[in-house]
Amino acid sequence: KSENQEDPDKIAALFGNHQGGNDVNYEAAFQKRKQAPVTESNSSSKPKVTEVRTGKETDITTSYQQHLKRLIADNNSDIQSSQKKIEELHTLIDTKNKDNKKLQSIYDAISELH
Repeated sequence: KSENQEDPDKIAALFGNHQGGNDVNYEAAFQKRKQAPVTESNSSSKPKVTEVRTGKETDITTSYQQHLKRLIADNNSDIQSSQKKIEELHTLIDTKNKDNKKLQSIYDAISELH
């Protein structure tokens, strides 16, 4: 699989839906997480509504954040590598331009002799 195809599989695995090749709707998954069941506290005289969060939900968010950090780091690495290649190409272009000037001078000198 290509890197782009692996990303949805990794995220699907984080959400417990790993079946391979299926697209993951991240927005829907996070909306589902936000709408987690609420409970009323029976221990006080006035009811309280609290959101129930499980460790799995926190782990999903943390894992996804770590995944995003890795993608950002990979992209930064790709950018640095590309910038280095661009610099190498500029050096090659400069060298070829100098070579062409020398060759043109030789050509012009030979033309003057004839």
